[in-house]
Amino acid sequence: MKNTALALLLALCLDGPARAAPPRTLTLKQTMQLAARRNLSLLQDRLEHRRKALGYDAALSTFLPRLSIDAGYDNSTPFDLSLTRDQRLGYGATVDWTAPIGTTVSLGAAVDQRLRGATPTSQAVNTADHSSSIALSVTQPLLKGAGTSGAANALAEARLDGEIQRQQLREQLDALLLRVEQAYWTLAFSQLEVTAKAAARDRARKQYEETRENIRRGILADIEIYLVEENLVYFRQELVEAEQRLELARRTLAELLRLDPGARIRAGQELRDPDPGKLDPATATRRGVQGNPGLAAEQLRLTRERVRLRFEENQALPSLDLGASLKLNGLDSDYAEHLSQMVEARRPELSVGLTLTLPLSFRANRAKVSRARLAVEKQLLKLKAQEVHVRHEVGRLVKRIGYQRRRMALARRRLTLSRLKLEAERKKYKNGISTLDSIVRFQRELDQAELGVWRVQLELLGSRSSLLSLSGLLHRAHGIGIGDGR
Repeated sequence: MKNTALALLLALCLDGPARAAPPRTLTLKQTMQLAARRNLSLLQDRLEHRRKALGYDAALSTFLPRLSIDAGYDNSTPFDLSLTRDQRLGYGATVDWTAPIGTTVSLGAAVDQRLRGATPTSQAVNTADHSSSIALSVTQPLLKGAGTSGAANALAEARLDGEIQRQQLREQLDALLLRVEQAYWTLAFSQLEVTAKAAARDRARKQYEETRENIRRGILADIEIYLVEENLVYFRQELVEAEQRLELARRTLAELLRLDPGARIRAGQELRDPDPGKLDPATATRRGVQGNPGLAAEQLRLTRERVRLRFEENQALPSLDLGASLKLNGLDSDYAEHLSQMVEARRPELSVGLTLTLPLSFRANRAKVSRARLAVEKQLLKLKAQEVHVRHEVGRLVKRIGYQRRRMALARRRLTLSRLKLEAERKKYKNGISTLDSIVRFQRELDQAELGVWRVQLELLGSRSSLLSLSGLLHRAHGIGIGDGR
């Protein structure tokens, strides 16, 4: 499984944008899921999140037991060349472990076995004997290096780095989904606009043909053709501009989904009014402050700086270490006897002591502590600034949504009035008390009123998504998890 992400990345890069062609018509849910799976920037963010998450396990290496095994052979020539060469075999094993509170424990066994050699009493002691020992030693820092702020500092920082990266991934995921959703609704708006502009052009063409026929029959004056022809040209121009916006909207969404630039995708859902439920500013602000991933990341960074400050304060202390050791020895010319002495503890050694180490100057330590304290103060200010920004941003969005809802009510009323006004003007035109110019003008106003409703819908959907993104809830609203798409 460790190469899954790399394999996915290589597959995406080698197979090209159209590796898994999506359906031609996309729902919003399909679009968001495609973005979560296919966007390369998000894939990079996910890989970085997984890399940071492994930092804690990597930092644990300091606190894992270690087994050391050693063996050696010694073949030495005595000073008296008439004596037999001394041959000895040494072997042993030691297990070391350091606890997160700084305690170091070492348990080891060593054997020095004589293979060959004879030494008179006058020569160096023990060369003709087997020797062995079992030793247990414990060291506990009492000041510097003691506690989690000393020995386990790397663990605390690694855990916080993983949490910070997770919050950053949440923020990046919501930022991407916000762009994708806005691009999707922009595409939906552009599709409606092209449809409306095409209908207006067809209507203007029909009006032009009818006017030209009426002029041929002598019902209308020749100059009336200029008005309807200008109207036809106007709507043709409007349609071309709308088609241009549609093509750009389609390409923008295709890029976010990592599709072929020429993919003829369509938004399968039309613009709609978001849930018009009551939006309480205090509740929205509280949710924004509690859920904003950027603010959560800044809070975690502040915690990390405080951890570093405690570490520097710990490192500035003198070293005062308590040490204790117990050693069981064996020494005899008989191999079994010397092992028996060691196992039965006939030659024990016990020692307990304190070691104090003082630096001759505290200047460097004071500078490190002061620098760490300044970093905490700086991060605290950054956190406060981010919180102020989130509060104001939420407030702006709440106010914007409130005004957009009022504009929506007015836009719908204007659309209704535009329809009624056009119908009334058509009746007047049939009765000969209005002009063709008024009909054309009122028709344009109706088209603009309809587009106005869609524009406000587009703005409302964008504001709602921005508010969810600011609160860190947009990915949840679309059923997408942090790890989706790996």
